[in-house]
Amino acid sequence: MDDKHTTKTESIKFSGSAGEFFGIRFVNGLLNMITLGIYSPWAKVRELQYLYGNTDLAGGDFQFTADPKRMLISRLIAMALFVTYIFVENFPTTEALIAYAALMVAFLIFSPIITVFMMSFRLRHSRWRGINFRFHNDFKGAYRVYLAPMSLIMLSLACLALPFNSEMVEDFLGMTAHERFYDEWQAEQSQAETTYQETDDLDSYSGNEEPTYINPHFFWPSGILLLLFFALVPYFDFINMRFLVRNTHFGTAACRYRAGLNEFYRIYAVLLAAIALLALIWVGVVKSGISYPLAIIATIIFFPFAAAFMKSKRYNLIFGRTTFKNDQFRLRANVPFWKAFFVLSTNTICVILTLGMLKAWADIRTLRLILGYTAIETESSFDEFHADQQKEQSAIGEEIADVFDIDVAF
Repeated sequence: MDDKHTTKTESIKFSGSAGEFFGIRFVNGLLNMITLGIYSPWAKVRELQYLYGNTDLAGGDFQFTADPKRMLISRLIAMALFVTYIFVENFPTTEALIAYAALMVAFLIFSPIITVFMMSFRLRHSRWRGINFRFHNDFKGAYRVYLAPMSLIMLSLACLALPFNSEMVEDFLGMTAHERFYDEWQAEQSQAETTYQETDDLDSYSGNEEPTYINPHFFWPSGILLLLFFALVPYFDFINMRFLVRNTHFGTAACRYRAGLNEFYRIYAVLLAAIALLALIWVGVVKSGISYPLAIIATIIFFPFAAAFMKSKRYNLIFGRTTFKNDQFRLRANVPFWKAFFVLSTNTICVILTLGMLKAWADIRTLRLILGYTAIETESSFDEFHADQQKEQSAIGEEIADVFDIDVAF
């Protein structure tokens, strides 16, 4: 029996030119240098408008409609935060530590909110045939997703300071290992001085500078936290993608994410196995003392392979498992690994050899590869969807005020 609905596939087409994009990048670079970076929001808008405008879906292109003047505000805020960070470095040690701790706490508190504002800005100013994308401002969900990984990273970095302040930590814990260390060092110095006196060569003895005491055991807390973070990276990646997709709307049509946590762990497991194999090669080389060229070649090959594997597999998993409007429209992504490896590795070689002059060409080439293997499957009509969305959007109106426009400068 024939199906009532026939599945149609609408491919995403990209018609951008590397030459045209290079011209935009070149002019943008000159104007950024002349204006000391003030022109950067206008440069960003020009680039995105070109890329959006040359991306076609079902006979309609995309548009980017952001106001560069509002983007400039976020750039200025980000610059002020950077200047504050540099200024804090001139503080005395105690005050600097307090200031850094305050900045870290502020970062943890405001980063999830800023992330939501950033996504809201980018999507609200992205549209297709007059239909705006939207991002639901789920601040509570953002804290659930981002607070744990950011706290782990911050805590591990903070713990990394423990071994370099071993004396202070041991005094706080009531430990005396550093006292024994300095007693032994002073005994060695006294013995050395006595030896020089017996040989009547005391004038040539200058002594040694007092060594810095570092307790190697204090590296353990940071190491354990970092291992815990890396073990949870697939989970953090999964909940991040799920959060972003679930809060994205194409017009009034909500998006859904159909991937599972196990799929992320499978991708990262392959990467971990490759890293372990590379580590074993280096351990074997160090122990044997031979075949260093083999380890170097393996390392050089590993990085483009890993980059191509992660980019292609994650892209396919993220966009290939996204649907919207109650699964009536399904994104399909199938970027082949070997083609991604060829494109990314040759891009890297060409950009390095030309000292960055071919960066625009490499970006266009990568975008053409990714979009060339991306499509949307549906049993419905895009024309009907477009007509329905126009009616629904005109009824609900704009729900987010311009005051929340925050660009990706952060």
